[in-house]
Amino acid sequence: MAKELIGTASKATVGVRGAKAVVVMPAYNAATTLSATLSEIPKGLVEKVILVDDASRDGTAWLAESLGLIVIAHPHNAGYGANQKTCYMEALREDADVIVMLHPDGQYDPGILDKMIAAVRDGAGDIVLGSRFMIRGGPAREACRGGNACPIEYSGSSRTSSWLALPPLSALSRRPAL
Repeated sequence: MAKELIGTASKATVGVRGAKAVVVMPAYNAATTLSATLSEIPKGLVEKVILVDDASRDGTAWLAESLGLIVIAHPHNAGYGANQKTCYMEALREDADVIVMLHPDGQYDPGILDKMIAAVRDGAGDIVLGSRFMIRGGPAREACRGGNACPIEYSGSSRTSSWLALPPLSALSRRPAL
């Protein structure tokens, strides 16, 4: 399955079409949703898919390997923050120009990754953030009721060299990841 997803973009710099895009997936017990999430990534969009397994007990790492993904397995549950760091580190080792973090649990629509990657590749910004709160009628819309803080609108781009804690659906250039 992963071979169908992998594109043939040549090595380039951000701001140039063809910059190398890599999807990273921080995973914990995602065996039941991984295949479906992968199948929704637009074909030929990314060079590689890396799954970082945080000591899952449900066969996530085995399944990811059988699907042809690059798998990094933590020897013990290190937590979400450590998983994210490993994701970014491994994407940089693979020489990614654009790094897309996508959770394998099906909470986010992989169908919009092409737009997110294009925004980074075209130089519109170094970081593009996705939100399931922004989808009209989306499943998380109910969480905005009762005074909870929720995003209302997103526009523009963010150019920064400082480290950011990014939401589960994000795309960024090498610069903020370094």
